[in-house]
Order: sequence, then structure tokens, then C-alpha cells
Amino acid sequence: GIPAGVFNVVTGGGKEVGEPIGMHMDVDMVAFTGSTPTGRHFLHYAADSNLKRVVLECGGKNPAVVLDDAEDLDLVAEQVVNGAFWNMGENCSATSRLIVHAKVKDELLQRIGAYMREWKT
Repeated sequence: GIPAGVFNVVTGGGKEVGEPIGMHMDVDMVAFTGSTPTGRHFLHYAADSNLKRVVLECGGKNPAVVLDDAEDLDLVAEQVVNGAFWNMGENCSATSRLIVHAKVKDELLQRIGAYMREWKT
């Protein structure tokens, strides 16, 4: 296993948790997933403390691209909807853009609508 204290997950608000960790001289590396403005704060904290390494995953815009030769539009519709709404859309890899060839656009949008109508709220 990993020795105690080598890997830690800490949750909480920015002023209470993020800034103290980001500025702490004994912290050598920070990985953060979240908003771009908060990611910038961690870069400033690193610069103002010990130049710790910072790994950021911030504000991605993830497209689903559907070409004119897509064969299984039912599967595409399912994957597009699941990609957009899995975990209520609150993940860094959520599908946030749909780029569809004009040849299959209308049929795909109908199938997406049909798939979404089956969802329970």
C-alpha cells in the first residue's frame, strides 16, 4: 500500500481548504479538477509559495461529432444523451457540444428526443 500521508484527498471550500493547501510550503504537488478561475488561483498559490507542481483539469468543452456515415443512430442518441447528462452533467468530460453532419441531423435529433422522453425524472 501507500504510506500514510503520501496521498490525501481533502474536500471543502476555497478559503478554508484550497488556499491553505495551495500556499503550504510542505505540499509539493496539487491536482485540481474544477473551474478555470479556481485553477488560476492554484497557479498563483504555487508561484507565491514553493513553486509546487500543479495539475489542472478545468472547464472542458467536449464535443460529440456525428458524421454522415454513422450507422447506428439509436446508439449514437443514447451515447450523446448519457454523455451530456450522466451525473447530472457535473463531470469534466460531460458532452457539452453536438456537431452533426446535416445528412443525419434531423433523424438523430428525433432519436435523441425519443430517448430523452423515456427518462424518468
